[in-house]
Amino acid sequence: MGQYHNVVSMDTNEWLSPHYLGTGLKEWEQTAGPYPSALAFLLAHNPGNMPADVGHHPMAGRWAGHRVLSVGDYAENGDIRKFQGPPLKRLYGLCDNPPKLEDFTDRWYWAEKKNGGSQFGGYDFPWRMASRADGLKRYCETAAQQFAQALRYQRRKTVNGRYPLFTDVSPKLRGAIEYVQSVRFCGSGWVHDVPVKSYAERGKDGHLHYRITDTVARNLDDWNLTLRMTGIGGWKETPQLNPYAELMPDGERWPWDRPPADLSWHDATDADQDLGQHRVWVNLERREYIDPNAFGEVSTTLGIMRATAWQNGSFASSAAAVLAMLHYPQSRGGGDIDPEHYALKGRWRNCRLALTAEHSNDALIPTTEEAKTVFTNISDEATVAAVYAVKRDQEAA
Repeated sequence: MGQYHNVVSMDTNEWLSPHYLGTGLKEWEQTAGPYPSALAFLLAHNPGNMPADVGHHPMAGRWAGHRVLSVGDYAENGDIRKFQGPPLKRLYGLCDNPPKLEDFTDRWYWAEKKNGGSQFGGYDFPWRMASRADGLKRYCETAAQQFAQALRYQRRKTVNGRYPLFTDVSPKLRGAIEYVQSVRFCGSGWVHDVPVKSYAERGKDGHLHYRITDTVARNLDDWNLTLRMTGIGGWKETPQLNPYAELMPDGERWPWDRPPADLSWHDATDADQDLGQHRVWVNLERREYIDPNAFGEVSTTLGIMRATAWQNGSFASSAAAVLAMLHYPQSRGGGDIDPEHYALKGRWRNCRLALTAEHSNDALIPTTEEAKTVFTNISDEATVAAVYAVKRDQEAA
């Protein structure tokens, strides 16, 4: 199956859920799209108030200067010498949300059957054998039992409460990612990031609509995938699902036809990218930096985040290159990045990182110019390694 990974901040006990941000759990799956974009957003120091700073969001720069690493479920306790924190072998399991009773009551439901019987909580109760009261009693008992089992399982993961659970900050970032990349997260569980146009358009019904991009609407395969991943179905089964229609056949809005989750009045555009502070990635312990300009990016928060879009491909952005530097240096399973393909893998793991700002309010985090003057520039090394990684991956495919 391969190894699964989460990015964590050891200083705030927080983590990023890949599935909630529309990507997979393996290293290669995380090298494009919203996941490295979220990392850039959290590390952007002193956000600022210009359009490209994305500083209007309360989560901007929350991890700047923090120890950050990507932890896998195959991790071993000796992977990092003198590691300060929970045993590395247990760290992946601590990235979990506390169970809630309503999560278990919601998943069990009554569904009357056409044949006269009824189904409750996944158990069949023919009308001759059980009344609704009997089913309700069984429903309550089953939900309570599963909730108690989930509590016991989580307590085992925390070693009877000895280690704290890490908090998933992905839900709080959704609006910022939607605003920056002009996507909408749709579905549940492993969500799907649907690309939409930057500005809403007024439809024939007089209301504003955020329409799906033409690149998806014109490609039947992409359109079908979008419908399936958002839980609607598919155009082959329901050909009347017209991608250019303002509403679905039942009169409801499409799942992506809404403002960004942070209620910005429009999404970011390419014209906004240069309107903000220019930044570089810094490792405050190794005193190294990577300039996003070396990857052809506009080096503002907005420019760095937009460069991670799926259509740009794997390892096409500085954020993806930095993310790969947070993994364990060796490969342990399918989907892991081969260290022979990406020489910088693991180089910045468990180090204090940041995206610098032109003006710093923290004595421990240099300004962009100070970092370029004092720190070692490894930008060329990072770009060469990223290009080589993509080449080797294409050859293997």
